[in-house]
This record gives sequence, C-alpha cells and structure tokens, in this order.
Amino acid sequence: MFFLLLNPTTCQSTWTRDNSTCPVQCKCSFNPSKWVNSTLRTVDCSLKGLKLSTYTRGDLNLPEHTQSLWLNGNRLNNLFYLSSFINPSNPDSLIELDLSHNSISSLGRSSYHHPFSTLTHLKYLNLSANGFKTLYPGVFRGLKRLERLEINSGSLMYLDEHAFDGLENLEQLYLQNNRIGSIFLELFQSIVNLHVLNLDGNSITHLTGGIFTSLNNLRHLSISRNSLHTLDDNSLVGLEMLETLDLSFNQLTKVPTIALQSLKRIKDVNLSGNRLTVLNTRDFVHLPVNRITVSYCKELTSIERMAFWDLPDLTQVNLTDNPKLRYIDNFAFTGTPRLNQVYLKNNCLPSLDSELVNNINNQKQHQGEPLTISLEANLLLCDCNLHYLHQCLNLGNPSKVLLINSDKLTCYHPANKTTLAIKDIDINAIPSECAPIIISTPPLSSNETIVLNGSIGDKVNLNCRAIGQPTPSITWILPSGDIFNESSSVGATSHVQLIKSTNQLRLNHLRLSDSGRYKCIAENRQGSVEVTFNLIVEHFKVQIWPLGISSTFVSVVWNGTSPLTSSLPQSFSPSEPSPLLASSLASPISSSVVSTLTSGSLPEYQILYKNEDDPSDRFEAISVGHYLRSYTIDHLEPRKRYKLCIAVRDSESHGSYIQLSCTLGFPGC
Repeated sequence: MFFLLLNPTTCQSTWTRDNSTCPVQCKCSFNPSKWVNSTLRTVDCSLKGLKLSTYTRGDLNLPEHTQSLWLNGNRLNNLFYLSSFINPSNPDSLIELDLSHNSISSLGRSSYHHPFSTLTHLKYLNLSANGFKTLYPGVFRGLKRLERLEINSGSLMYLDEHAFDGLENLEQLYLQNNRIGSIFLELFQSIVNLHVLNLDGNSITHLTGGIFTSLNNLRHLSISRNSLHTLDDNSLVGLEMLETLDLSFNQLTKVPTIALQSLKRIKDVNLSGNRLTVLNTRDFVHLPVNRITVSYCKELTSIERMAFWDLPDLTQVNLTDNPKLRYIDNFAFTGTPRLNQVYLKNNCLPSLDSELVNNINNQKQHQGEPLTISLEANLLLCDCNLHYLHQCLNLGNPSKVLLINSDKLTCYHPANKTTLAIKDIDINAIPSECAPIIISTPPLSSNETIVLNGSIGDKVNLNCRAIGQPTPSITWILPSGDIFNESSSVGATSHVQLIKSTNQLRLNHLRLSDSGRYKCIAENRQGSVEVTFNLIVEHFKVQIWPLGISSTFVSVVWNGTSPLTSSLPQSFSPSEPSPLLASSLASPISSSVVSTLTSGSLPEYQILYKNEDDPSDRFEAISVGHYLRSYTIDHLEPRKRYKLCIAVRDSESHGSYIQLSCTLGFPGC
C-alpha cells in the first residue's frame, strides 16, 4: 500500500525552544482547542492525503509534548497500528485527537487489541464522517480519561451493549446523523458520568423502559430528527439531573406525559415537528420546566383545557408555526404563576381572547409584569372579535399585554379588510357584537356537513367551537332527536356524553346504531351558525375460515389486528346469530379541530360454535385471547354442519357477543 513518508524537520513554529521537530507536511503551532477554552501545542496534519497501513509503523514522529493532533480530512482507512504510527515521544501529553473525515471502515473487533489502548491520557476524540458501521465491545478500552467523544455524520448502525465500556470519565457523547435504529438496554451502563448525549438524526423508533437508568448525571439529552413513534412510560427513569430534553421532529402522536414525570429537574422540553394533533388536558403536568416548545407540528389543531397544568416554574411557551392550530382553550394554561411569554406567531388563530389573557395574568405572582405575546401571521378576524386585540395595541393599555411585532398584525377576514394592518383599523367603525363563527381547520361555511368514518369500538369526540360577541351557546342535536346543551342533556349515558366545560360531544365505544347526523348549533342574539357531522360506523374487517378438517375437529384461522375493545357495543344475543361480516373498513377518521377518534385496546377474541342441526340457538364459547390467530375445536360430531364465528364479548349486555365473522365447517367431510 502506498504511503507518503513524513520526514521530520524543524518545527515550523512555537515550541522550538525544546528542539522539537515537526513532520514536513504538517504544521506545528499553538492552536485553540477543538473542545475546551484553552490553547494547545498542536500538530496539524489535516487534508494531506495521508494513508495508514501495516508498512508505516513509527513514520509519524510527533514533537515532544504534543497535546493535540489533527489528522482529519485524510485517507486513513485502518487504525490497527494507530498507536505505533503516531509514536509520540511523550504519549502522556496527547489529549486531543481528530480522525474525522477519513476512510476508516472498522475500529476492530479483536478482544486482544484496541486501537486506542496506549492513548491513556486522551480527553477528546473525533471519529466523525468515517465508514465504520459497528462499535464492538470494548473498542475504546484504555481511554479512561476521555471526556468527549464525537462520532457524527457517519455510517454507524450497530452499537454493542458494551461498546462504551472503560469510558468512566466520559462527559459528552455525540452520535448525530448516523443510521442507528435501536439502543440496547445496557449500552450506557458504564458511562455514568455522562452530561451530554446527542443522538440527533438517526433512525431510532422506540425508547425502551430503563434504557437511561444509569445516566443519573445527564444534563442534556437530544434525540431530534429520528423516527420515534413511542416512548415506554419508564424510558426516562434515571435521568434525575436532566435539564433539557429535545424530542423534536419525530413521529410522536401524543405527549409522553407519564415518561416526563421521571424528570425532576427538567427545564426545557421540545416536542416540535411531531405528529401531534391535539394537546390534551394534563399533557404537561407537575413538571419543574421553564420552557416548553411545540412548534412546526403540521397536524396540531387545538390546545385543550388545562393542557399546561401545575407548572409552577413555567415562564415561556413556544407554539409557533403550526399551520392548523385554530383553537386554544381559555383555560389551557392553569397553575402557571410565572408564565410571561407565549409565542403564537404563524398559526391559524382567529383572535386573541381576553379571557385567555386574564386567566394567565390572574395567576401571576408579579402582577406588574406584562404578558408578552407574539401573534403575527395568523388568520385574524377583523370583526367584533377584534376589539380586545385592538385595545392591547394601545399604549398604556390596561390589559397588561405586550404584543411584539404588533405592526405586522393584519386582517384575514372579512374580505374587504384582508391584509389591512390592525393598527390602522378604525375600531369605532366595527360593531361590538357579531354572530358566531365556527372555528375549524380549514374554516367552514355555515350549514356545512363533515363526513366521519369509524368502526365499532372506537371512541369519537365531536368538537364544536365558536367565537362571537356575546359568547355563543352550543347545542347538539343527535340522530335520535335528543338535545344536548349546557342546561339539558336528555338521553345522556356513559355511552354518549356532553363535556360541558368544552361543549364536546363524546361517544364511547361506537355502535353501528351510532351512525347518523350530529348537528351542532352555535347561537347568540346576533344570529346562529350550524355544522353537521355525518358519522358512518362500520364493522371492523375480520374474517374466519376453516383451515384443517378431520372427523371430530376443525381448525380455524382468522385475520385482523386492528385494535378494538372487549366491551364493544351493538351486541347480539347468542340466540340471534348475525350473518357473515366481511365488509371493508372505510378510510380512518383523521384528527382535526372538530373531531378526534381513538381506538381501544386489542380485543379478547372468542370462538363461538354450534351444530346447525341443533334446534337450540345456544353457542359454545372459547376464549382465545388477544394475539392468537388460529385454534382447533375438537370433540365435534362427525358429518355434522357447524357454524363457527369469531366474536368479542359485549360488557354492556351480560352473556352477549359481537360476531365479527362466521363460516361453516363439516367434520368428517
């Protein structure tokens, strides 16, 4: 293998008084450290096209007392002879080594040789932008004084659970922009002094419970730009000193509320860029956090009542750049006595409600301090709902609100005021009262119908929010004709409920009979507006069929893995078996400002069977649990026709089942 020999010559600068020599193509000088605020005796051999092979041992003789060696941007591809290649005259002095942007394809996996074993005083190591894919057990053994390790922008995919053994003094670990897909439970068990862990830009999909248990000293954890869908409730246990948590730009569909409870010293939480659709009640609760950021969430539509609750140290909330955020409940921030900054720019909000501001200000410990709000680039209504916002723009306004970039606030509606600066509006020309407007994303016109598709067992929340002056009242009219509003809920049951604090209509465990038109009417003395939800409930697609048949048994299999609940409604009695059900499931309902739908847990399936020649309608039932997809029914009568069904129990009707699919079996045929 070719190697460009580096002959030593007189050191080009700096510590020449020691009669040191410097490799001919390198530069020796005092340079700022790459990771600490100090100046080090540096040998800079970066960008020289250097190679490393078995024939180059001892060729790079470093000047005495070299502290920092830069070998980045070369063609090094093998570190097997790294220590003898460097051959420092005083190995105890080398504390900084940069091997980034080379062609290193492997760090070795030998249990007898470790490439860094002689560099025992090294404190900084950079292996970024190389080609190795795996960290094998003990690869960093010998680096007992290492404090910072960088392996960024590489091809790293696999980390052995003992890869970091021996790094007991490591404080900062950067593994950004690799291809790491999973983390073993014991990966961090030996680096107990870690303060910073950065895993940004990888492919991690799930955090297992207890994965950070040993990191009691960690201050900063960043797992941004991964593919996180879920966090185990115990995934953050052990992070007793954690101050900042960045989970932005992942695939999370809900706030990991329970997992966050492990963070007793957390100050900053970032969940931006996730697939959140709603911030629900108590999503952020009982935390010592100072700042929460939920921005750039493309599907976020609403902030519900008490979404931020009992956060005594919260001072700043960033809710910017959520293009579908149309609604913030007036009591979204409850138990937040220090909150003084709420950033809401570039959303879809129609107005600033005085009750929202007053509820925040009334909790504040320091009443003289104004609440800072950003509201530019929203869909602001320049009708009667503008009066309070216009009041906040006046100097010395009594609202105790500081609107930043107030000169950028413009009208969105009505059409004749579009793009008009709000500060230039003649507020006296705008009526103090106006008819209700339904808040939705996208905005709805009056009497519009929204079609929703769901399946039996799902839970659906129908949200009807409206603004206007005076404050509109909300009335729901069900398909049955029952009327639900603040003063009357005729026909309310555990199945159909009106949440009066939010005027939300909740249907638990959908039934086929729940299909129909649900009308919401918002009205005040200036007029009314209505919107209709056409709910279509269909059976879950599951089918059963016989696979193996003998003289006395039948083996059946079934498909379908969609979550249902064990208490699905729309029951039938075993004496009235339903026919084979194999209808397709309509497209799933999406979350929006006006509706959310969630599925229940996996069903407890039952196999029902009966002899078709038996005059009774009694079925035998066998529980087959959540996960089985086949079962053999034995002790059957030969040459008899049996009806076989896959079903789930109906907890609302004792002894009843919901048949999902049926078939026929003929033992002995």
